[in-house]
Amino acid sequence: MDIRSALGSVHNRWLYTAAVASAVAGIIHAYYMPEHFDMWIGYGVFFLAATVCQVLLALVLLADRPLHREVLWAGILGNAAIFAMWVVARTIGNPLGPMAGEIEKIGVLDTACKIAELTVIISLAALLREDRFSADTGSLPA
Repeated sequence: MDIRSALGSVHNRWLYTAAVASAVAGIIHAYYMPEHFDMWIGYGVFFLAATVCQVLLALVLLADRPLHREVLWAGILGNAAIFAMWVVARTIGNPLGPMAGEIEKIGVLDTACKIAELTVIISLAALLREDRFSADTGSLPA
C-alpha cells in the first residue's frame, strides 16, 4: 500500500493524524518523566501514566479494526483531562505534592505537547462524527 492510498480517505487522514499526535504527546511526556520523578513520585507516576496511555492510544488507533467508539471517547477524555491538568498547573498552581500551589512556567515543549493533545481531541471527535459507525456494533469498519 502506498502513501496515497493509505491517506486517500478523510477517515484515514483523521485517524493517522490522531495516532501521530498521540505518539508525539506521549514521547514528550516520556522526555519529562525522569525530571518529574525527581520532584515527587506522584508527578512521575502522572507522567508515566500519560506516556503509556498516549503511546498505547496511538498503537490501538493504527492496529485495531474495527475501531470502536469507546477507544475514541477514551482518547478524547484522557487527553482532555491531561490538558485540563496542564491549564490548572499554569494558572492556579499544582493541586498536589511538594509544589502544591506553585504556578509552573509555560515552555516550548509543553506547549507543543498541548497542541498535539488538542490535535488528538479534534481528530478523534471528527472520527466520532462520521456516519460510518454501525448501529449494531458501535464501531467503524476496517
